[in-house]
Amino acid sequence: MGVLASGRSEASELLTEYDINFACVYNVVLNVMGCGQNTKLTEDDFSANAVQVLKNAYYTASAGGKSAAGVNEILYSIALQTNCMAYQILSTLTKN
Repeated sequence: MGVLASGRSEASELLTEYDINFACVYNVVLNVMGCGQNTKLTEDDFSANAVQVLKNAYYTASAGGKSAAGVNEILYSIALQTNCMAYQILSTLTKN
């Protein structure tokens, strides 16, 4: 959702080309995960899959000579991590 909210990245443009917008992502996330209470997250609150996605994004960025992962690397990493919730959400969106 953050990628789409920024609207200033190649990843955002790619998702928009597939008619994936903030509202449809929000609705899918709400349907898949529900709505809870706001909470402050720490590193321990991330799932093993989320940690792996972020690590892979960092490795991808490093291989490309970057010092940090951006939205493009994170989206690419999600596409490779097929057993994570983010991948399932993207798959649902691309099927609609």
